[in-house]
Amino acid sequence: MTDPNANDACMIFDDSCPMCSAAARWVEKNTSLAVVPGSTWESGAAGIGDSELDRSVWTLSKSEPAPQSEALAVAYILQHGRLRIFRIAGRIVSLWGIRSVANVIYRWIARNRRRFMRSRG
Repeated sequence: MTDPNANDACMIFDDSCPMCSAAARWVEKNTSLAVVPGSTWESGAAGIGDSELDRSVWTLSKSEPAPQSEALAVAYILQHGRLRIFRIAGRIVSLWGIRSVANVIYRWIARNRRRFMRSRG
């Protein structure tokens, strides 16, 4: 994992979750974002505490006024992808109507993430 101060933006995730850790590895390989495990994050910094990390992935950026979570964080991550297709997908997910649907899907996956990982073995 990388140092959040080395980049202008970072992703903060629940590193006790196998699904989140797999997603973080993908972000490291495919984007320009720093990846910060929740276990190394100072709880409460930037308004992101342990309960918020348990509920969602978060992104922080020097150019954004507030941390982003759920589908907006996913859109932000994709917009920093190395491939053009990821950046286009990120712009699409960030559109208001699509983001609303994506938030519902994100919350459902987040609530069931441990069950998904158990079923994979």
